[in-house]
Amino acid sequence: MSEITASDKKPRELFLDTAKGFSIVLVVFWHAIAAAYTTIDLPRDSIYVAINNPLLQIRMPLFFFVSGLVFSHTLSKGWATFFRKRLLTMIWLFTLWTFLYALRGREDPEWVLSSFYNPPIHLWFLWGLVIYRFTARAAVSMKLPAILIAAALSILSFAGWPQNLWGALSTHQTAVAKDAVFYLFGIWFAMPWVRYLVARPITIGTAALLLAIISGKLGFNAGLAVFGTIVGLSIAKIITDHLEAVRALFTYLGRHSLEIFILHFGMMWPLMSLFRKVTEEGIEYWAVPLGTAIAVFVSVVIRNITDRFAPWLFVLPKFLAKGERPGLADERSLQGK
Repeated sequence: MSEITASDKKPRELFLDTAKGFSIVLVVFWHAIAAAYTTIDLPRDSIYVAINNPLLQIRMPLFFFVSGLVFSHTLSKGWATFFRKRLLTMIWLFTLWTFLYALRGREDPEWVLSSFYNPPIHLWFLWGLVIYRFTARAAVSMKLPAILIAAALSILSFAGWPQNLWGALSTHQTAVAKDAVFYLFGIWFAMPWVRYLVARPITIGTAALLLAIISGKLGFNAGLAVFGTIVGLSIAKIITDHLEAVRALFTYLGRHSLEIFILHFGMMWPLMSLFRKVTEEGIEYWAVPLGTAIAVFVSVVIRNITDRFAPWLFVLPKFLAKGERPGLADERSLQGK
């Protein structure tokens, strides 16, 4: 059994990148369903809806937990280095893509300005990562009270109480409050727990699955998110150990989660509309999985092409990297290296 440590890069990449790839596919899958609702009249009792409903509470907690875990060894940096290497990339990408999406959608300046405190659906994860990384560094000397506050906020936001507080926030502002505890626990406390899980993924995964099912039946969404995240990690470890081809796919996607997250959303509605124009025969059965696969594939292809002439679309520009080899600082930042 290989342990997961900051310096033990190969197990980390295989296991945690597999989990991240799994979570990003779930994100795209959900947005394919959302687009199918409005463009091809996907039935509410579709098998895809039934699969997706419990996953709604799991995919982003899993993504942020892994993101925090791989970032855990970077908190010892001084503030100037930390900002330049760990925060600036996120700020650059969020700002750049906010303006690009504003141009694409012909949004007004008010939309652009409001995006910096109320982020759009396709970029909120970058906004959240800026907040999470800053909080993780700022509160590193008071981890216990900070994680307790984050846990309380998560439980309250999952429950929607008090209603006047969460009702005043947007879906994505609330999501940042919900998921903060997963990132912060991942970055501060998770390593010993993950080592324990890696040693016995089937046993822990099975127990967590049962608890996730019970939580779902009771309507305890915070519990569903916690236990579902453990299930996701267990599945990722089992895949890594026993299913080489599947592992290779999800690991690859995990290492390309940035561009998939940024780009896929803008493709979904045009794709579903195109599917409907081609044929409506059995469309409720094939449109969602095909749309998911195409959006993921095209996002990765776009990144591979643009890296040749416009790498600044996904990495920090050379003039901001200050001495780092172009692209190296940002790739390390995004992967927690």
